[in-house]
Amino acid sequence: MDCVVLKPIDHLKNAVGKHKNNWLEAGVVAFELGHPFPDFLMQSIMNNFQPNNHVSVGPTAVTAAAKKLCGINQFLSGNYTCKNNSTLTIRPAEEFYAITGPQRMWFYYEKYPTHLWKLLNNSSISHVFDNEDGLHKTTNQSVYHKIAEKNCPTSFQLSIDSLGYF
Repeated sequence: MDCVVLKPIDHLKNAVGKHKNNWLEAGVVAFELGHPFPDFLMQSIMNNFQPNNHVSVGPTAVTAAAKKLCGINQFLSGNYTCKNNSTLTIRPAEEFYAITGPQRMWFYYEKYPTHLWKLLNNSSISHVFDNEDGLHKTTNQSVYHKIAEKNCPTSFQLSIDSLGYF
């Protein structure tokens, strides 16, 4: 799993999540049917695709699409009016990406900073980084294990049943 939903997200409308740096992430995009952003995003993915750079179809493409559709260069949280009178909402980094960079390994440790749960309690979704290769195993005490078991019980159990671990 790349993202774990911690709270209902049905309130998200025409929204993307901001990274703490000046770019947009691809882990969470939510748009109404007919909104132009998904088309701009698909075009951006085609224009920016680099086979040896997985980020080219993620943050690079989302950021480029927002720049083209809305003329945004500085990505601050808030609402923007874009081409065709469409709107784009940039959600704060903490809502989806509260744990980033070097802290991402906290997901896999049994011992982690106590403020970690406060960060997650303020998030709707947690983007769990760096386990595409499955090399990071969890224990029942790790944060990733706990949030996946609670919020994604079916996927969690399927992993346990098929792999013998999560």
